[in-house]
Amino acid sequence: MDSLYSKLLPFGAALLTACAAPDVALAPAKQALEDDAAILREALIELYPSLDRYGQREDVLAALDGIDALASRSPEPMEFYQADVGVAVATRDEHVIPFPPDAYRASRREGRMMVPYTVQWIDASPYVAAVADPDLQHLVGNEITAFDGRSAREVQEILRMTIPSDGLSETFALRRLQDFTPTQNENYFDLNYPIWFGERGRYSISIENEEGTVQTVYSDALDWVDFSNFYRSRLPRAAPIQFRWLDESVAYLSINSFHDWYFDEHKLDAETEFNAIFDDITERPGASLILDLRRNEGGGDISSLLLDHLLNRPFQEYDRVLTRFVGRPAATQHCENANEVAFDPSWSEPFAESLYRLKDTFGHLITGASQRAPRPDAFEGRIVVLISGATGSAAVKVASVLDREERAQFVGEETGGAAAGATAFGYCILILPSSGIKVDIPLVRFERDQPSPDGRGVLPHVVVDAGRRPPIAETDRGLEVARKLLGDGYRITERSNSGPFD
Repeated sequence: MDSLYSKLLPFGAALLTACAAPDVALAPAKQALEDDAAILREALIELYPSLDRYGQREDVLAALDGIDALASRSPEPMEFYQADVGVAVATRDEHVIPFPPDAYRASRREGRMMVPYTVQWIDASPYVAAVADPDLQHLVGNEITAFDGRSAREVQEILRMTIPSDGLSETFALRRLQDFTPTQNENYFDLNYPIWFGERGRYSISIENEEGTVQTVYSDALDWVDFSNFYRSRLPRAAPIQFRWLDESVAYLSINSFHDWYFDEHKLDAETEFNAIFDDITERPGASLILDLRRNEGGGDISSLLLDHLLNRPFQEYDRVLTRFVGRPAATQHCENANEVAFDPSWSEPFAESLYRLKDTFGHLITGASQRAPRPDAFEGRIVVLISGATGSAAVKVASVLDREERAQFVGEETGGAAAGATAFGYCILILPSSGIKVDIPLVRFERDQPSPDGRGVLPHVVVDAGRRPPIAETDRGLEVARKLLGDGYRITERSNSGPFD
């Protein structure tokens, strides 16, 4: 689930590729797990700059206390991992990411335990989106009422609480329980359902047909090879950019990634692509643009290249860039990339709440931290942006800046990322040595002053459930609404703080 800013932090902290954590014993010693709990607490308090950004400090500390109590009872490794997930969820940050120990990951590749279907959510209810067994293809599009005898509501409530979300966003966790972008490695339903509800040789779903009759269908669990093939078939690695004209005056631009590596994988140069696309658009006087970010989990500076084409006046992406420390605190010794986790004190100055702020004179070191002039050929037409709970990280940066500049209308769901800025871009790859659990802890906090309520994502002007699109729905309702908004009545309007799950 790679939704991280990928560029190396230029002033001292580098994000390195994580190496495999050491194998875990079946039952780590009590003292060893207590040490792991202490290491996690120390790292979050000393290194993480957003511990209380959304008023969640007490929740995080309570979750850490729970880990301490659990460790004293010598739990099984996966029970300890579940508790670590609880800490990550309490941070309210999608970029605090815990990874199961190697022993569990290996077990997934050696047995048959993988779920043989996937779901999509409409109005917070699960529908069959794809099945591995061709004989069960007729189930696609049916609502699921129960998973292995548990009600769909109970499963949803439990699994949503296993996913680190951004701030107070209400849609992100639910969308992460389905396929949402070709850059994801697996969705959280695939990962977390066997962990929280148990591994099975056979899985069942209960579906309600058109006559209102409930039918329970069983299907064998998949081994790793079959699951990987199933996953690739249902979520092909489509190109990061899709562009077409919907009619003579409305252009549609879908961007499902801002990751450099994903553009490289498709042998595309983002700047060249954007230049060609916007040259095409500006050749048609009066053209409008629908920008689709519903399946974009984020990325890096490619997002800034896009903003340069969309904003026709001077702008700045971030108002502040903050860290929790300068130099190299003691907690960095537990980071796998310990030698790289450091900030040059000369580039930062003390800020409120024991934070440090990047000095204005060094704002040029991070793209977006300084004001920049618009391109002379920047697009000046109408823009509607399609967003969803799966829209995250750098994609939310794009949406948030356009929102603050009153440059676009938004259709869909509240975004997953925090509209006020993400905590990302430089990481401690924390290794808990006894359990073998790895936790990515972001080190850089970006802030922008913006109109959305603090802690929420970017809110849509028109709410449309992002699940209502093919293959579940016959048409793409969000796209239909966007085209309608681009009519004569187009205007930037006020909106409420409501969302489809309020």
